[in-house]
Amino acid sequence: MVAKEKDLELNRRPKKNMYIEDVAEFARVFLTTTKITFDCGWQRIQLLLFYQLAAITASRPGALLHLRYRDIGLTLIRDPEGGRPHLFIFLKPDITKRFLGKKAA
Repeated sequence: MVAKEKDLELNRRPKKNMYIEDVAEFARVFLTTTKITFDCGWQRIQLLLFYQLAAITASRPGALLHLRYRDIGLTLIRDPEGGRPHLFIFLKPDITKRFLGKKAA
């Protein structure tokens, strides 16, 4: 077993919470950095969308694997001050965590 050969820890580390401010800062840095390059600019946007979806679904692999196009809504929201529109991503409630009981449809 590789873990024993490399003398790796087998215990899980406690999970860290990620707040929306962290996601926003990550997105800002990811979009403005020049240290990461991509063959196609669209790859940067796709990866950023994946990170945001991972944050929305609380990084649960099952939620991400079962996510379908019909579960995602993308909307552009106008800036009231006339700036560039903002992308708003929303998921149908049945793909999110269920810790408060039955989801509203």
